[in-house]
Amino acid sequence: MNFRKSAALLALLFCIILNPWPVQAKSRQAVVKAASVAVYQKASNRSKILGTLPKGTVVMVSAVQKSIARIYYAGKTGYVKKNALQLVPVQAPKAKKKPEQKVRATPAPAAPDVAVKTTPRSGNKRMKTLRNSFAYLKPDTSSRERTTVRKGTSFEILGSKGSFYQVKRAGKTAYLPQEAFAEPTPKPAPTIKPTPTPKPTPAPQLRSLKADSKLYKKAHRTAKVLKRLKAGQSLLVQGEGKRFAFVSVNGLTGYVPLKAFAAPAPAPTPTPAVAAPKPTATQKATATPAPQPPRDPDAGAAETVIAAALAQLGKPYVYGSTGPGSFDCSGLTYFAYKKVGVRLAHSAYSVGYGAGRKLERSQLKRGDIVCFNTIADRDQSDHVGIYLGNNQFVHASSGQARVVVSTLAGYYSDNFSWGRRVL
Repeated sequence: MNFRKSAALLALLFCIILNPWPVQAKSRQAVVKAASVAVYQKASNRSKILGTLPKGTVVMVSAVQKSIARIYYAGKTGYVKKNALQLVPVQAPKAKKKPEQKVRATPAPAAPDVAVKTTPRSGNKRMKTLRNSFAYLKPDTSSRERTTVRKGTSFEILGSKGSFYQVKRAGKTAYLPQEAFAEPTPKPAPTIKPTPTPKPTPAPQLRSLKADSKLYKKAHRTAKVLKRLKAGQSLLVQGEGKRFAFVSVNGLTGYVPLKAFAAPAPAPTPTPAVAAPKPTATQKATATPAPQPPRDPDAGAAETVIAAALAQLGKPYVYGSTGPGSFDCSGLTYFAYKKVGVRLAHSAYSVGYGAGRKLERSQLKRGDIVCFNTIADRDQSDHVGIYLGNNQFVHASSGQARVVVSTLAGYYSDNFSWGRRVL
């Protein structure tokens, strides 16, 4: 027996010396994280290569020593570099949850009854709560022993104690605030503020520049410059601030310093009439009419037409529309002339060939209709607008998709056909 034990110990020692790899108690899974890993026959990268494993292959790692790991895959054993593998973490077994023990709530001791002065009645009155409230075991709102009572709950009124009623429901008594049975105070009706009267918007007006200036995108000199303007050029002023005016020119809108504009012409002051001396009794009174300056009866109507057209600036162009929210070219002239009782056709062709009398460009005045040939055909009047003077006109432009003021130069000068005077 001693000889056999000694032989077994010698064999075990011989195996440990020949195979110095530490044996793990349990193999672990690992995943190949490199693109391709070589598997060697022995624990050396100089030994024979048995094959390669692609990325993502799952193997079993039985031992690890320094930079080499011994693996088991597809029934075979081999060796690979340790850094080419990623061990799969071992999940700890989930602990079993202990069943929760239900704790029975101990009922709170009943509060001693409080003496309540009851009003003698032939029978107790029943009332319904008119709002949500709390029912207390004591006639005290600071008491924590309370339950919620919903609106509309019916109670038997046993008596009163201060600001509380002692009530009874389903054989149980409690205390409710008397306000729970009172009608809720109606909320005051909201005060309607009077709508402020809007300030009248000043009508747009044409003003000339007294010096060269710039059209800015915003109302300050550091803003982006949209266009350079020359002295003498007329601009349509749509509004004024402290230092800048909001203007439109050739379809562009922006801001120009007020200092760049020439002062507007003062309104003529009426000359007071001088009373003629009364004739004496011996003289006959002869009425001598004072000379009156010649008047243009159509000047007021032309200004009304222009004001009506300029008030539509910026509104969208819609073919076939005559306002007031949108216009096409003949729809704008129809809308503006209607303000003075003139009915024009809703057609640029009909207006250009049949409205009023024909004018040359040098004969144009404020309020006249300007006609253009914008389409290469026999029709010489396919677009119309209203002349403003100073070589400018207002029209509903399909190209700019809105009502704008343009200059009778460049494209519009080349395609101008004639004018029409209706007033």
